[in-house]
Amino acid sequence: MIKVFRKIKYAFQRFKYGISDYDLMDFDMWFLQNMPIILTRFKNKKWGCPCGYFEDEFYELNKDRIDPEIYNKIKIGRADAYSISDEFGHEFDAYTESRWNQELDKMIHLFNECKDESPRNEYQEKCKEEALALFVKYFDGLWW
Repeated sequence: MIKVFRKIKYAFQRFKYGISDYDLMDFDMWFLQNMPIILTRFKNKKWGCPCGYFEDEFYELNKDRIDPEIYNKIKIGRADAYSISDEFGHEFDAYTESRWNQELDKMIHLFNECKDESPRNEYQEKCKEEALALFVKYFDGLWW
């Protein structure tokens, strides 16, 4: 009977506050179990990709096609993505979206690998560390 009242209490807290006392008692597991769900929903509902993460990769792959003067300005930080996006617009956008989706998929996979409640093994710990490192690296791009 007490379990029923606690579940009702937790449900009410989640409804009112978005989180319950139960979630706070076991926050690490709540985070690891819900982050893949949140990231998957974010990936499927996003309206675009953040700037500033994959431009250098794109420039390195296409430096032979980019004007050397502009490329050198980009390397020393005097030009930004817009100087290239005019020339490579759709290709640049497609590459950025592809890379962003790859990173989201990687984060989702890693969080899924470490969400088991049993004592985590070395592989799960490594996945957790890598997932959190990616989460920190791309945090500003996740909710922009």
